Amino acid sequence: MYNKRIIGKFLLLIMLAAAITSAQSVHASGNTIVDDETNQKFNGTATDTNGFFDENELFNIDDGKGYAQYRIPSISVTANGTVLAVAEARTGGDQTPTDLVLKRSMDDGKTFSEQTILAPGVENGNAEMNPMLLAENTGSTVHLLWSRWEWGNPKYFIRTSTDNGTTWGETREITDVLDAYTNPESPHYFKNLSGAGMGPGHGFQMSNGALVVPIYLTTSGWRNSTVSYIYSQDGGATWEAGPLVPNPSGYSKIHENMMVELSGGGLMTNMRNPGSDYRATATTPGLGEPWTTPVSDKKLIDPINEASLARYDDSTILFTNTANKSSRKNMTIRMSDDDGKTWYESKEIYAGQSGYSDVDVGPDKTIYTLYEKPAGSKITLARFNKDWVEGNANIRVRADEKMEPGKSSTVTTTFTNYSEKVENDVALNLQVPDKWKAESDESAIFPAVEPGESVHVTWNVTPGEDVLSGNFELRADTNYIIDGNQQSESTVKEVTIIPPIPTETAFLSDLGWVRAMNGWGPVERDTSVGGNSAGDGNTLTINDETFEKGLGVHAHSEIVYHLDGNYSRFTAKAGVDDEVSSASAASVVFQVWGDSEKLYDSGLMTAEDDAKAVDVDIAGVNELKLVVTDSGNGNGSDHADWAGAKFISDDSTMTVSVIKTHVEELERNGAFDTERTARLLKMHLTAVEQYEEKGLTDKVVKHMNSFEQLLSQLHKKDNVSDEAYDTLQNDAENLLENYH
Repeated sequence: MYNKRIIGKFLLLIMLAAAITSAQSVHASGNTIVDDETNQKFNGTATDTNGFFDENELFNIDDGKGYAQYRIPSISVTANGTVLAVAEARTGGDQTPTDLVLKRSMDDGKTFSEQTILAPGVENGNAEMNPMLLAENTGSTVHLLWSRWEWGNPKYFIRTSTDNGTTWGETREITDVLDAYTNPESPHYFKNLSGAGMGPGHGFQMSNGALVVPIYLTTSGWRNSTVSYIYSQDGGATWEAGPLVPNPSGYSKIHENMMVELSGGGLMTNMRNPGSDYRATATTPGLGEPWTTPVSDKKLIDPINEASLARYDDSTILFTNTANKSSRKNMTIRMSDDDGKTWYESKEIYAGQSGYSDVDVGPDKTIYTLYEKPAGSKITLARFNKDWVEGNANIRVRADEKMEPGKSSTVTTTFTNYSEKVENDVALNLQVPDKWKAESDESAIFPAVEPGESVHVTWNVTPGEDVLSGNFELRADTNYIIDGNQQSESTVKEVTIIPPIPTETAFLSDLGWVRAMNGWGPVERDTSVGGNSAGDGNTLTINDETFEKGLGVHAHSEIVYHLDGNYSRFTAKAGVDDEVSSASAASVVFQVWGDSEKLYDSGLMTAEDDAKAVDVDIAGVNELKLVVTDSGNGNGSDHADWAGAKFISDDSTMTVSVIKTHVEELERNGAFDTERTARLLKMHLTAVEQYEEKGLTDKVVKHMNSFEQLLSQLHKKDNVSDEAYDTLQNDAENLLENYH
């Protein structure tokens, strides 16, 4: 459900809104299609713009060269504009003897040289596969990397050209880079590695100069696979192994993938995910840094196929794939201006059967998409520009990525005329989810928008106070008239609703999180994870020590909290829950991450270990993530507890009143044996509070010392739980520190 609000000329708007509804109900008109699930509009061939599009068939099995298939395209454009195209030339199907063949263009992809063999596999019976061209950002150096597919004995190779692909150096084997994945002592160990491929597609040079090549690793029979990358910081002379992307349940077979550098210097991988209708994505803040756990991008439908990524400019990323859930057809290009969080424009390149693709950008900003048309028999190069993708007009949404319930945020919708003619009666509309409000004091209707002109409407968007945390879509629609014909466009922007941000010391189980994932069942509050259903856990227990508060999880688990810098410390006791046997295979690692930086690592923990005390400085941290990994041996029996997990506010804000509040919270949670125990503590604190209000510092200190003695006595008699003792003792120390 959506609330629709348009401020402006209401009569005209009603007419235009009707036209929008009519336009959205049409699912085929010429080359224009609408994704049934996302309602994302795909533009047809542009008219009256500076756009261009043409195609050139590069590889065809009827060329008389005797190959049974041409598959797996790779394209790269060098710094001087030379276009290089490589493909697998197979004698049969997948993993049969295969050559890697090259064609080269010196005129922006209009004409190409005769093909040459760069990796001869047929004559030796080898399957030379997964070509990965990589043109360096400056100069004339370009590399070709590939994998030789042998189950149980994968190999990697590289050849380098220093003259834009005219001549090539000798083949070098770089298989030793895989040692990091086969060595059990390595942090990148991948158990039972049997096959290792690359991309396929192309590699790239990051802004820091590093060369990056996406790879994938699999066990025999594809029972378990994941994604990583290899990288070189010396121009390709030596190569290092990157971290593995986590592959929990639902993502345990991720493999073929492409990567792109993000605006902040990190990386994003976009992965094939068997068993899903969508592409999987993950990010990392930089080379050598851990990856986030994959998520499904439900804007990117996929029939379990390969896809490609490339950076167009500092603000735009390109993506190509067969945009269809069931069949390898509808080859489509999409554009993102927010590091792949949303895709503001989509256009179909070819409606028929196709297959794998690779996309790259020339120095003159020509976009090149090399794709199978259809898979096996032909590979075609499509050349076009950004104007062709954007068509006559474009609508964009700018919004904060995070919003809070009940708080207003500014959202801007922008319409740009990309045609060469005036566009009339332009109406902008912002649709927001149910229980949200979108209001504007500005007119949302523009009588005429000149070629190249942009118009904007600013909206105040307020999520309802009872809106739960999660991801939501804001949808912008526009209607306009060009040459007397009604046209429409739409786009979406995803925003995240974060829970209200607390400011006082609090147990994590009492707070809302931004997002959470768990390897088995849901994350449980104040109980162990139990079985696969919500609320079926037991008392949190680690090696016979019980806890009243905390989070019960199962590896692989991630829980993200938005703190806005309000806390100074995170404390907990971490360990494997006793609901699994000490003789089980349970083995986990607890990690705490703050703003993408690892702040704590427990090391390997098993069911035989006592709880480990966790005390982490989180001053200034905006986003905190709790991670439990499976330690690399699978996640069987990995029931883990963040016992007594608590955020502690800035020590300087501690007062007796805050401590009394904590006593009341602990009493409600059953942390004291009787009401009398809680009453004794509160009576003592009430007296101290009176001294504090009067500014009698000496008496505050004296009576807080007495409070600590009372608390210790009650704890020794088991009148006070361990968690309550730790909390109140810490509070008392913080308060006394202020006075000292």
